[in-house]
Amino acid sequence: MKKLLVLVMFLIFFVSCNNNADETNKLTELNPEVLSSLTSLSDIYINACVIQHACELYSGGIDECLQSSVFAATSGFNSTVFKKQFNDYMLCLNEIESCESVKECEKTYLWSEFTNIECNENDFISECDGTKISYCRYDSTGKTYIRMDDCALKEEICEVDKYNHAHCVKPIPVECSENFLKCDGNIKKQCVVDGEYKYYEEEDCSKVGLECSTKYGNPACLAKEDALSCEGMDKIACDGENIVICESGKKVTYNCREYMGDAYTCIEYEFEGSKYYECLSPLFENCTDEPSCEGDVLKYCFNNEMNSFDCKLNGFTSCQNLNSSPDQPDENKIYSTCVY
Repeated sequence: MKKLLVLVMFLIFFVSCNNNADETNKLTELNPEVLSSLTSLSDIYINACVIQHACELYSGGIDECLQSSVFAATSGFNSTVFKKQFNDYMLCLNEIESCESVKECEKTYLWSEFTNIECNENDFISECDGTKISYCRYDSTGKTYIRMDDCALKEEICEVDKYNHAHCVKPIPVECSENFLKCDGNIKKQCVVDGEYKYYEEEDCSKVGLECSTKYGNPACLAKEDALSCEGMDKIACDGENIVICESGKKVTYNCREYMGDAYTCIEYEFEGSKYYECLSPLFENCTDEPSCEGDVLKYCFNNEMNSFDCKLNGFTSCQNLNSSPDQPDENKIYSTCVY
C-alpha cells in the first residue's frame, strides 16, 4: 500500500517488522459515531479538495488531500481551535463561485494564507508579526511566495530564535528562567536559556505507553517499571486499536485513537515484502486504486470504496490528468482532478 507512506508528514509512528501477525484491523472496529461523522463529511471534503486543485492551492493528489483532511479534523495533535477553523474553511470552500473567493476563505478561516509577494527560499528569513509568522513556500506552479501562518490557531506564539529565525512555539512558562531537564509526573520538561533566547519543550511519555524516569540519569521516556516482560513476543504487533512494542525487554502498549485521534487504529499491512504496523485511518486501508478520470467524472477512494464526483455537474469544465510539477514534467507526479 504505497500511498499509506504519504502520511509520514503527519507524525505517524512508523516501525518495520518481518514477523507474521494475526491481527488486522478492519473498518468496523472504528468508533461508529466517528465513522458516521467522517462519512458525512466526505462530500464536503471531496468538493473542497477539488476546488483547491482547480485553484492551484494543492499540488498533491485528491487521495492525499482527503487523508490530510481526515487527519486535520480528528487528530489528537491538533487543538480544538485548529479543528474548528479547518472545518469552517472546508465548508467555506463549498460555497465559493470563483478562485478569487478562495482567498477570502483563506483570510477568514485558514490558519495560513499565500500572499502575492514572490520570495527566494534560499535567502528569505522568516519573521514574526504579532502571532503570525511569514515564510517562503512553493505553490502548485513551482513559484515561491511569502506565506503567513497564525501561530495562535495552534495555541502557540511566534518567537524569533538566536539565529533571527521565527518559529511557532508553545508559550514559555515563567519557570523557564534557567536551564533544566526534569520529570513532572509523566511529562518530560526541558528548558534551555542562552542569553535572551529561550527554548522550552514538553513531552507526554504516557501518550506512547511510557513513563518519565531518571533511572539512567537524565529524565527520559522509558518503559514502566511494572511492565510485563516481552520475552518471546514479536518486536511489534497490533492488539485491537493498540500498538504493542517491545522496549528494553518490556511490553509497552499505547492506544492509536488516544495518540493520533478518533479516526485512527492499529493497522498491519505489507510493503515490499516487509510487515508494517502503524496508527492509520482505516477509511483508506483498502484504497489501492489511484484517483482517475472517467470522462468528466472523477473516481476516488474514501471509506474503502471507490466514489464518483461529476465535475460538470459540480460547476467545473471537465476532469483532467495534470502534472504536479508543470515546469519539470514527471509521469510519476500525474494526478487527476476537476478543472475550471
